[in-house]
Amino acid sequence: MIMYHLSSKKLETLKPQNPNNYLTSINKEYNGVKRISIAPSIDKCLIGFSDPFLGDKGLELYVYEINTNDCKIKKPTKKEVPDKELSDELWVLTEIKANCIGKIKILPNLQNKHEIGPKYFNNKISCWSGKNEYVSWTWKYDWL
Repeated sequence: MIMYHLSSKKLETLKPQNPNNYLTSINKEYNGVKRISIAPSIDKCLIGFSDPFLGDKGLELYVYEINTNDCKIKKPTKKEVPDKELSDELWVLTEIKANCIGKIKILPNLQNKHEIGPKYFNNKISCWSGKNEYVSWTWKYDWL
């Protein structure tokens, strides 16, 4: 199966690493397993960023295509990745050769909003409410 990974760096090899993001900083996403996070589409990868202000940052990201038949995969639990139902995130647990298929720029206009649990969002802090409720977004992007 073909999946995707996004990175701000152009790489020859993708190496599993412990994530460092907002959800791991507040102990809502497990960071005890070195991994390469992948998803079935670019949109799903962007949901995995867990950042409501992603489009405001002008990010340019390299897009990597991953053939899951060529690597060891783990399907994380909801406790490990709270937005897994939206992102369909899987983890690659082994180093793999990078297959960069292009670069995208995240646009500032919001495409869709998805919600799990009661409607709650404090846009000055994060997309995690702290009450086991989660809100995520899907972003538009342009290929560069």
